[in-house]
Amino acid sequence: MKPLALKEKAAYYAKVRARNYMSSLRLEGFGTPSKVAGKSTSTQSSLKKDRRNRA
Repeated sequence: MKPLALKEKAAYYAKVRARNYMSSLRLEGFGTPSKVAGKSTSTQSSLKKDRRNRA
């Protein structure tokens, strides 16, 4: 596995930081735009699908 470049690391941490911030806002009850939240809509749809399959 090749070592990551500094720019790749910075981009990764920026993405993670933004995702964590959006999750924190959501948990505190603030509305967040789904496009910015990224995977939250796909995660929510996956959870709904899983709940339907269990019922």
